Amino acid sequence: MSIKKLEPPPLIEKLELRSYSRNEIARLTEVSLKDKNFAAKVKTRLTNWGYGYNYSSRTVEITKIPTTAEERLKELLIRKLDFSVQTDFKAFTIMLHLFRTDRNFMAMPWKTRETVLYEQYGITIADSTMRNWTSKLLSDDVLLKSFSANHNLWCTHIENGIKYQEKISETDEKMAEYKKYNAMRSQLLAEAQEANNTTNCWGGVINKLWNNFHCCYYTVKPIEPVAWYDDDYKEIFSLV
Repeated sequence: MSIKKLEPPPLIEKLELRSYSRNEIARLTEVSLKDKNFAAKVKTRLTNWGYGYNYSSRTVEITKIPTTAEERLKELLIRKLDFSVQTDFKAFTIMLHLFRTDRNFMAMPWKTRETVLYEQYGITIADSTMRNWTSKLLSDDVLLKSFSANHNLWCTHIENGIKYQEKISETDEKMAEYKKYNAMRSQLLAEAQEANNTTNCWGGVINKLWNNFHCCYYTVKPIEPVAWYDDDYKEIFSLV
């Protein structure tokens, strides 16, 4: 499993219980002093990050800092990963915990992950939202989509208009059907290549396979935690 080497994202500089000059607060909140809405933007960011403050034209006194695990995690996720203040931070926390501890969760389809959060934790969150969160962690090399042999085989089928996804084990009786499915897929792809009909042939192959087997088999590569983290991510994981 290879890990790409990228420059780590900068560490978050947290605020202390003291007074800050306008220049200092502008740098920390990344708001330009020339911005005509400087005061409003600074106040909004400090509030979203969980800080209490007394704002004046010359200084900003920090009167409260994030102290609970929830407050500290929220600040880190907003500032480190640019999450919106409306983010479901509880759902993200559970998702990240499962990526680090649950081998099955690491290698299952997104819709099934969505079902796991709902059925096991009472969390309603769209799989597309989890994809977006994960893409941020992948881009920072905190999670890695593995291309090793450690993958799971899944099957999708539809009953009464409802889509079902199930994991297929080596001892499952469906393995025999999967081998037939795989053989037919190889044959159809070879025929398409022989006929020089490789453009958009995959959709046609899948349709023929679905018509024959009334399902779709596919492998899911695991999304795994990477061995290194910067200090911000170490704190995020400890808070999780």
